[in-house]
Amino acid sequence: MPTLRPLRDYSEHEVIPFFTYSGSLPVNRGTVVKIVGSGFLGQDIALAGAVGYQPAGTLSERWTVVPQVAPVTATTDKPIGILLKDGREVDENGEQLKYRPRKAEEMHVFISGQNAPVVTEGVFHYSGISGSVLPGDSLYASTLVPGELTNFTGSAANLKVGTALSVKDSNGWAFIKLNVV
Repeated sequence: MPTLRPLRDYSEHEVIPFFTYSGSLPVNRGTVVKIVGSGFLGQDIALAGAVGYQPAGTLSERWTVVPQVAPVTATTDKPIGILLKDGREVDENGEQLKYRPRKAEEMHVFISGQNAPVVTEGVFHYSGISGSVLPGDSLYASTLVPGELTNFTGSAANLKVGTALSVKDSNGWAFIKLNVV
């Protein structure tokens, strides 16, 4: 299961804020994603339906971002980066985060329909690499474990997303240089 630690170095210019996550939540930060459908065509939001109970004479609509990303699952996919935030619908007590947006921000998560920031370049302390790695190994989006990375040399060249900067420690963490071209 991929995830990121706070020790990271990236530019905000390398973050793409135009997409929402397409798939079931929860999803972990560090998940390698691809664009779903036609991508960003300029229509940034659409109606997503009611927030919850709607008594007569009231209107409380939810809006959603239209362009979507999903985990890389096939060798023909083209990764665009990794998620910077976790995706959640409920907090640790089972309460819906759509009713508590401040709590979602405190937890550094996005909920369905909200922007899921995707980073394309940077240095990260990353957990979610299948197998062992050596410094300098190329890292590819894994198609066997969607959302994770692998150094499997039989991977399709279009799935390359970066380079390992260290070996994995005893807990499975390694430093990586992400550079999705």
